[in-house]
Amino acid sequence: GDRTSVPPYEYPALRVSIEDMAPIVRASWMRGVSALPNTFAHESYIDELAHAAGVDPLEYRLRYIHDERASELMRSTAERAGWTPHTEPMQT
Repeated sequence: GDRTSVPPYEYPALRVSIEDMAPIVRASWMRGVSALPNTFAHESYIDELAHAAGVDPLEYRLRYIHDERASELMRSTAERAGWTPHTEPMQT
């Protein structure tokens, strides 16, 4: 489960602490069992950090992602989705 614990973003002072535990459900037949919850946790926290910094969440992500394919994917997805930069949480 620790493979997806490391976020794709590169920060100057990144520290990742992992405490693996026995799964509640036997997951040997599942693929990517930890990827979904780990990614959700990473990206939710990125939104909180961007808000605390007063920066648009997409802009914040692009500052710290150095993988060209990933940054291009973020940009093109934002464009196709009609992303509007904002610094406050969006009301749903």
